[in-house]
Amino acid sequence: MKLFTLILCLTAIIYMNCEASSLKEELLKLPVWRADRIFTSDEWDLYKNAYAKFKSSDSDQRSEAVSAVAKTMAKRDYKGLGEADSILYLFLRLVYDVDPKKLSASKGWIGLIQRDSMWPLKITDGKAMVLSVYKGSRGAPYDVTREYQKMSRKFSFRPKFPEIANPAKSTF
Repeated sequence: MKLFTLILCLTAIIYMNCEASSLKEELLKLPVWRADRIFTSDEWDLYKNAYAKFKSSDSDQRSEAVSAVAKTMAKRDYKGLGEADSILYLFLRLVYDVDPKKLSASKGWIGLIQRDSMWPLKITDGKAMVLSVYKGSRGAPYDVTREYQKMSRKFSFRPKFPEIANPAKSTF
């Protein structure tokens, strides 16, 4: 009986690691917020697919994936087109139904006129408007793991992933 229980436990651990790994792979596909243009429809679909995987994963898998992806993305070179922080920063704001009054801006994005915790997104009636191309950031590094924990406690998932209202026409 103990052997059977051990096998069941190991199978569950392997399954959970596979699910977290699969979520991590989806998140690693997400494009950076770019300096030269806003997102294309195809790029937005990558965010939409990651949202579905994220929402269907359990909280441990989500937490593990966010931490792992943040570390991996920080090592990537986006060749001046954007920065790694922007990917999960935007993703969390698209996934969670954020009340801007209950979340402070956690990154100093250049172009941010006021302390808007949703910048550069504006979501109205299920449509997301990307208000600006990436222009840089300043201030303290973005602590995505801390923000994920805060957002997952304070906010629920959006019932539906928002469609992009202003996609770029091409990838140049």
